[in-house]
Amino acid sequence: MKKADELSDLRIKAFLKASRQGTGKEVHISDGKIPGLSLWARKGAANAFTARWKYSYRKEGKSKVFGLGSYPAVSLQAARGQAAALRSSLMSGKDPREEKRKAEA
Repeated sequence: MKKADELSDLRIKAFLKASRQGTGKEVHISDGKIPGLSLWARKGAANAFTARWKYSYRKEGKSKVFGLGSYPAVSLQAARGQAAALRSSLMSGKDPREEKRKAEA
């Protein structure tokens, strides 16, 4: 399996430009620096366009996704920082989604 290239602001802008021409399906580009971090984009109804950072991981044999926020409100550097913190939490045996639910309750 080929490792993804590291994202840069230039690669993100090119990806988003190509995504705007898309068919409405959600597409993503992965970051080669932080495993599991990717930017997802979708062109919706009435040409509305959204881009969101997501961190994907496996816990107890199940695939899970943790949303990190919208682009450009959350920068590449901020998304990497959040993903690294989530990765550390996973390494210590904690599920980030469960921790967030506990904190909100």
